[in-house]
Amino acid sequence: MKDLIIEYLIEEKELEKQKEKYKKDNVKYKKLYKKIIENKCDADEDEYLFIMKETINLRDIRREISNNTILLAQKRNIILKKLNLKCQKQGFGRLRRKHQKSKGERIVEEILKELLEKKEILYYESEKKLAVKRIRNLRGDYYILDGRKREYVIEINGEQHYSNREELELKKQKELDKLKKEFSKKKKINYLAMRTSIENKLSMQSKIMYFLNLG
Repeated sequence: MKDLIIEYLIEEKELEKQKEKYKKDNVKYKKLYKKIIENKCDADEDEYLFIMKETINLRDIRREISNNTILLAQKRNIILKKLNLKCQKQGFGRLRRKHQKSKGERIVEEILKELLEKKEILYYESEKKLAVKRIRNLRGDYYILDGRKREYVIEINGEQHYSNREELELKKQKELDKLKKEFSKKKKINYLAMRTSIENKLSMQSKIMYFLNLG
């Protein structure tokens, strides 16, 4: 398994180099080819043939890059399947797919990035795992640490936390939200839940600044 991952990483790096070289050569030979067509280049017959040959070669390289990208993606899927099987055998469940951020989460991330750049917060992390007993993969949307090492959790709650769901699903969601809040209180972590469906960027920014004692 280790050898397969190393092989994949080496091939991925080589593919990136191949793509970068193709990109540079493509620009270079396209410019020369255009000059020849427009009779703006004093190329002799040999140079002309060389440029034509390289232009044709680039098409073959492009096809090769396309094929290598597909093969690499297939190898990546094999690795992920093997890792998932290993995780399941060891009782860790499946690997989580990358979380697709909502509009509200993207706005909050933008605000937190600005605060981090201004050094008004020390650190933040999205999808922070909360160590709640008997509950696997319970996560806070955003975990924040300020300059005084005070901890904060911000939850971005869409409408699915309040309505638009089956009664049983809604009840389960509310129980999970309650667990996060209780966990934060027990660990003395400041907790904020934001209903993004009724918020805009300005009001969200104002609430976050106040919550982090910055406003």
